Amino acid sequence: MYRVYRPSPLCRAYNLERALGTPAKIYYQFEGNNTSGSYKLHSALAQAYHAHAQGLTNITTETGAGQWGTALAEAAKRFAKLETILPAPESAHAIFVAMRGGERCREAGEAETILFGLTGTGYFGMVAYDAFNRGELEDHVPTDDEIEAGFATIPHVAGLQ
Repeated sequence: MYRVYRPSPLCRAYNLERALGTPAKIYYQFEGNNTSGSYKLHSALAQAYHAHAQGLTNITTETGAGQWGTALAEAAKRFAKLETILPAPESAHAIFVAMRGGERCREAGEAETILFGLTGTGYFGMVAYDAFNRGELEDHVPTDDEIEAGFATIPHVAGLQ
């Protein structure tokens, strides 16, 4: 699965740079087309690796709350307005840190290059959250016929199984 979505495009956040008034060059690796959710591939895999290396047998993660959560939400909202991409919630941490880096560069008058991973888009998530909050989220398990019909729409590419 990991190789299917490589390479992901590297995009420059020109509007965010202008809004921050920073000399920094801010780039993001856009993974919005990765239907598996690159957060799982990038973040969770690294976390599990380091937990194992430390001898841990259990790990728990959470996204934060309170003032930190508000700061992350504001960063994601600003990015969405400036770059016209609704980020997935897990990307808010990276956006927040990139914006802080841009502000630091502006204050210091330094032009650094900042790169962060935009691990997907929040479009699907927002629809699902809305349906859940209305009590209308449906857990659909496709039938074998539906799966076969879906597979039938995938074009054959020589050399790929």
